[in-house]
Amino acid sequence: MIIDENHPALSGHSDYDELQNSKILLIEVDKAIAVLLSGGSQSYTVDTGQTQLAVTKNDIGKLNTMREGLISRIEYYENKLGIGKGPGMTRVVPLW
Repeated sequence: MIIDENHPALSGHSDYDELQNSKILLIEVDKAIAVLLSGGSQSYTVDTGQTQLAVTKNDIGKLNTMREGLISRIEYYENKLGIGKGPGMTRVVPLW
């Protein structure tokens, strides 16, 4: 889905910022899980841009829980902003 960040409903919108930040963090968590499960490394540092979180293979369960929470958060903000698959979307069908 292509989103116009300059659209008046989204520009400077804190919910939109939260959505983008959650997507970035989800990518970082996915990277950490992939690296730790691949066996190439015993530890990984998740860099959020503001903080760094060092994780190890023992933290896979916590990372999966964090991932599930981020996915829920992303779905929440997408629905709230009307850009998700939820009730914020409207399907228009011609009557002819």
